[in-house]
Amino acid sequence: MKVIMFAGADAMTDLDSSLTALTVPDVQKLLKRYGFFDNIAEHFSNMLTEPFPALAASVLTQVGLFQSYTKKIGDQFILAGCSMGDLAKLICAQVIDVETALQGIEKFTQGLQDVESGSIIHIKTAKGRDDVFFDDLKKFNLHLAMDQTTNDCLIAGREADIIAWQETSELAKNSKLQLILPFPLHSPLMEPAFSRLEKFLIEKPMRRPSIQIVSSVEPGPLVEVDAIRNDLKFNILGQIRWQETFKWMSDVLKVTEFVNVGPVDTLKILGSRIQTLAPVSIIDSV
Repeated sequence: MKVIMFAGADAMTDLDSSLTALTVPDVQKLLKRYGFFDNIAEHFSNMLTEPFPALAASVLTQVGLFQSYTKKIGDQFILAGCSMGDLAKLICAQVIDVETALQGIEKFTQGLQDVESGSIIHIKTAKGRDDVFFDDLKKFNLHLAMDQTTNDCLIAGREADIIAWQETSELAKNSKLQLILPFPLHSPLMEPAFSRLEKFLIEKPMRRPSIQIVSSVEPGPLVEVDAIRNDLKFNILGQIRWQETFKWMSDVLKVTEFVNVGPVDTLKILGSRIQTLAPVSIIDSV
């Protein structure tokens, strides 16, 4: 059994990788059908001021890469998504259709206008996260947004709190930091954006997945529609537990092969840094 992995928001931060994906016919077909193909470079360059086209194109690209890859391997696989990749996962498992996903992305990005100024930042520490790490986050009102590996994670917070943390925290000064996106993603600070989406999630029809899918919020299978809706809520407002999800798939489900849809190689890199009970292979879909 394989796991096909769909990447998060950073899937659209590498234009070169995205342009390479555009050579795949299934990707071209989807982007042309929904009107995102011709101005793809412009969409990506304007991502911070107008995030909807880039996010929509990113999800469609992953769906197209999935369609291209699975034509070659049959149907024996599990789907896992990380952050925005969960939307691609739900489309591919026929839980929602593309149009519903695009409508949801549009509402979410409109809601970003209501979110207090903040950021999500990658932090690489020399040692694993301990009490000092979590005390530091609490002191500066920051949130652990995504657990990636023992030494890698994403944190989110208000802009003023992040600046204060960077200027005065010894942890920040002794760690490698990288801005991912200027929004406090995967934290309670996203409540204004979620409020725009909440009614939509309740009212829009969803189906039970046609392919086995797993959650990255509370590692385990997702089967029922209500559980999927709840998972989407906590995906936006809470922590993504990717390292735990990856280990659960390997150690409990006994998955030995992971396929990175991408188009970036982030999940491939993270997988190589996660310790599992048995060796696993991680390949790219293209």
